[in-house]
Amino acid sequence: MKICRHVALIAVFLSAAGMGWAQMAARPDANAKIPDAVTADGKHYSVEFENQYVRVLRIHYGPNEVGNMHNHPHSVTVFLTDGTLKMTMPDGKSMVGTVKKGQVVWEEAGPHQPENLTAEPFEAVRVELRDPVQAAAAQAEQGSVQTLIDEAKASYAMQKQFITAAAEAMPEADYGFKATPEVRPFGELVAHVAQVQTVACGIIAGQAPGQPAAPAASKAEIVAQLKASFDKCDAANASVNAGNAFDVVGKGFLHGTRVGIIEKNAAHDNEMYGTMSVYLRLKGIVPPSTAARMRR
Repeated sequence: MKICRHVALIAVFLSAAGMGWAQMAARPDANAKIPDAVTADGKHYSVEFENQYVRVLRIHYGPNEVGNMHNHPHSVTVFLTDGTLKMTMPDGKSMVGTVKKGQVVWEEAGPHQPENLTAEPFEAVRVELRDPVQAAAAQAEQGSVQTLIDEAKASYAMQKQFITAAAEAMPEADYGFKATPEVRPFGELVAHVAQVQTVACGIIAGQAPGQPAAPAASKAEIVAQLKASFDKCDAANASVNAGNAFDVVGKGFLHGTRVGIIEKNAAHDNEMYGTMSVYLRLKGIVPPSTAARMRR
């Protein structure tokens, strides 16, 4: 395939005045307002692949079809069929030229309105290049966002492990134990975690908070409620990604971004686990977090 390094789509065809395709398209102020090909003309342009570096477009025009005016960044185009095309610029000037199947051309950034002048379909693949500085910045930003999300989820996962183990470690006979008369019994601490998580993780998932279940009486029922709340949070947290992490949801104490509420829930879990650890110590039980360190 022949590679043309300097001309745009019809830049192999010069006007009588010597004005090439790239020169005709160079109207930066006005051109900035012209939408990209897929936005302006989804009938003829579809995205085959994209990442932070390139976007690959499939181009298809039926016989004698005219497209909408649209913009492209710097690109490389591979023609899949022969064709005779008319390119009209925003200022109304136009050029007509012929392309060959297998031809590959470099195309400068700019707008145009193509027209297929033949009675045969026309097809091509266009590889649009993305600005490397912008691509690097976008990649770095996405990485930073993902790191923040991962850290929030990791904080929650650690508290889930410790609280679940603490709830299992305390004997059922001591679920009514209070460290002092003024504080909640141990079983109510566990139930409180389940209640708060049910509400918080419903908000993260975009659901109506609803009412948490009433505290259960037995250890088995309380632990079951706790497990159900963790299951709900696992699913809710898994739905948070770079695209929705900063959506603002909820109200009151639980008003904030989705990733922020994951952190708030983990912080509340940590507070409750710290209190549970005191209860366990008073009953001669080593808290799970300490036991884990001792095993290392």
